[in-house]
Amino acid sequence: MNIMELAPQLFESFFDFFRPAHPQGITPARIKELARLKIAAMNATGATILGTATATAAGGIATFNDVALDKVGTGYTLVASTGGLVSATSQAFDVTPAAASQLVFATQPLGATAGTFLSPPVRIEARDAFDNVDTTFTGAITVALGANPGASTLSGDLVVDCVAGVASFSDLSLNRV
Repeated sequence: MNIMELAPQLFESFFDFFRPAHPQGITPARIKELARLKIAAMNATGATILGTATATAAGGIATFNDVALDKVGTGYTLVASTGGLVSATSQAFDVTPAAASQLVFATQPLGATAGTFLSPPVRIEARDAFDNVDTTFTGAITVALGANPGASTLSGDLVVDCVAGVASFSDLSLNRV
C-alpha cells in the first residue's frame, strides 16, 4: 500500500476518537489547542519521512499531503501523536522502490591480468533517486571502457539484461593492462 493512500484512512480513524460526540467532549477546537499532530515512521530502518510530518488539525482532521518514505521496506507503520492524547499506530504497510533513475556500480573490479576475467565480477544496479534498487527494472545494461590508458580492448558479454534491477558481468576481460 502506498503511504499516500494509507494516510487519510489512518488519520480519519485517529480523529474519530476526538470528534465532539466523544465521551470526554474533546472538540476539534480543543485538539488544535492541545498541540500539532506529528507522524513518525516506525520499523523504518534507515528511512526518513520526506515532506511535512507535522500538521495542525482543522475540523478535527490533520492532513498530510506530501508525506513519503525514502527507503524500501516491509512492515512500516506510522505513529500519530500530539501532546495530551493517546497516540495511534497505523496498520503495517510496505514501501516499494520508485522507478530507476540511475545506474550504480555495486561491485567494481579491483584488478585485472591481461586475458583473464576482471575480479571480482562487475555488478551494476538500477537504483531510484533514493538509492533503492528498482527490482522491477529489466532493461539491458551496456558496459564499455571509460579511461583506457593501455589502449586495451574490453571483451566478454558487454550487454546484459537486468534481473530484478541487477546486471552481473562475470566474463569481462582486457587484452592489455
